[in-house]
Amino acid sequence: MRHRLKGTLIALAGVLALSPDAMLVRLSGVDLWSMVFWRGLGQGLVLLLFLAALWRGGMAARVRSMGLPGLLAAPAFAAANILFVVALYNTSVANTLVLISTTPMFAAVLSVAFLKERLPWRTWIAVGCGMLAIAVIVGGDYEGGTIVGDLAAIGQAVMAASTFVLFRARPQTNMVPAMGLSALLAAACAAAAAPVALPDPAGAPFLVVLCVVVLPLSFGLLTLAPRYIPAPEVTLIMLLEMVLGPLLAWAAVGEAVAPATAVGGAILLCTLLVHSLLALRAER
Repeated sequence: MRHRLKGTLIALAGVLALSPDAMLVRLSGVDLWSMVFWRGLGQGLVLLLFLAALWRGGMAARVRSMGLPGLLAAPAFAAANILFVVALYNTSVANTLVLISTTPMFAAVLSVAFLKERLPWRTWIAVGCGMLAIAVIVGGDYEGGTIVGDLAAIGQAVMAASTFVLFRARPQTNMVPAMGLSALLAAACAAAAAPVALPDPAGAPFLVVLCVVVLPLSFGLLTLAPRYIPAPEVTLIMLLEMVLGPLLAWAAVGEAVAPATAVGGAILLCTLLVHSLLALRAER
């Protein structure tokens, strides 16, 4: 299988596995810092135990092989994990996912700055349109008091983009251990920030599915994808969550999409789809 096709399929599978994330957060019913703790603990333990069983005695050597990019990626994605939950608890699912979908733009700029990849004119135009979409969404929500959540979502996009660019810096290295370490680091930060609460019986099954199945599977796959395709392409594929996530949240808890979010999301989605089509055409 060609590398590009393999990377695309891996990223697509990761996004499909991740799409129930926001819905399960809503259904679990735990407070913000408890959610960060359980997400991090479940994801980190499952990933690292799986890798330890897979690699047996070679786990330490694999971790060392990640080098400085892996060392930097762990705190970067720990911050992304925390900011994602902060955004969900302070603004709507739709706002969170729409603003997080600016990740491809930040990934493109960071790839140019640190990996010396060339940035075509279409990407600069997409960045400008993306900033316009952000202004529409954040401006429409300012009076509603969700500016903290919107800014947290934008911060998550920057941290996630940084993580995938760091993974791309070492395409020959399996960076999944960095994802597991980042999750445990996020859990440690949550435990230091506030007391951890147990979920109630009604929300416990949703939390278990989220932390033990959805997060380890999805982020494990998304960590592997940059080994085969550029980081901006991985994050562009992740736009699918922007469509599926709000739909699942609406179906599960009846959470509506605000008009400003719909307008900004339409601008952003059209911008990134056109950008992707132009990139594909240029490659051909």
